[in-house]
Amino acid sequence: MDDFGFPMSAGAFRFQAESRIVRRLLGSVDHNGAVLDLGSGAGHWAEEFARSFLRVVAVEGSNALYHALEARCAPYSNIRA
Repeated sequence: MDDFGFPMSAGAFRFQAESRIVRRLLGSVDHNGAVLDLGSGAGHWAEEFARSFLRVVAVEGSNALYHALEARCAPYSNIRA
């Protein structure tokens, strides 16, 4: 539960809904290539893409978000932030 008594945060709900759409759209894409994630934020999408693609390049302009991106992506050898 979140701080408002809801079972999941709005951000988590949104990411879950977007993930279903993105997975469907990427179903016909060759997963042997690379993905460029511009405006990566904290790296949620970069992490998701790293599970399916050989290489992910994640770009974030905000220093605070970039540090979160680096931390989230550290376990993935196929993400370059």
